[in-house]
Amino acid sequence: RVARAWRRLERRAEEAERLAVDARDPARHEVRKAARRARYAATTAALVVGRPARRSASRAHDVQDVLGRQQDTVVRRETLRRLGVQAHLDGDNAFTFGRLHALEQAAAQSAERDALRAIRRALAPKHRAWTT
Repeated sequence: RVARAWRRLERRAEEAERLAVDARDPARHEVRKAARRARYAATTAALVVGRPARRSASRAHDVQDVLGRQQDTVVRRETLRRLGVQAHLDGDNAFTFGRLHALEQAAAQSAERDALRAIRRALAPKHRAWTT
């Protein structure tokens, strides 16, 4: 079961990478959910396996954290866009919402770079050898 959870994480990460940039947000959320499952599986296995499983759980947790940051930017960008459109329709200046949206885009790009690093680290074969 542990190996299956980690294979699922690997598949989800590969699927997300193959998508166009604008279609990755929902796929990254699926990667995050798979990382959570892998983390829970490794945490449970740590009772028997010990340190290698704890290390894997920690790496999955890192993936979960950084993808959580990225998902937060998705929600904030959607909200800012909606508020900006509404401000424009109300005849107000929506410039500030656009600037905030741009800051969120930069935060999302940073989180995505961090996520790629965390995913590569979590899925490194030497860190998952204990699952076989």
